[in-house]
Amino acid sequence: MHELLPVLLGALLGTAAAPLPGPRAARFVGGCMAAGALASWVNGELVSSFAGVFFSFDAFLAWCGGTLTFYGVERVGQRRAGRTAVGH
Repeated sequence: MHELLPVLLGALLGTAAAPLPGPRAARFVGGCMAAGALASWVNGELVSSFAGVFFSFDAFLAWCGGTLTFYGVERVGQRRAGRTAVGH
């Protein structure tokens, strides 16, 4: 259950990053790092001797959740744009 938080934060990042113009990659990576740090802090993992491992894993989970959501939002946007271009 503790590993759901970084995935949800990443999904939030992916949803927010999809419509933004400009260099999204740098903002997305920074956001995933921040989401990983926040999730590790909320779960109390930063006081452990394995804090770096927990932080890295949480940042990776945020990246996974964000990437899947980002491409899902992009895909839905492309489908909607295709339908409106055809006139359906």
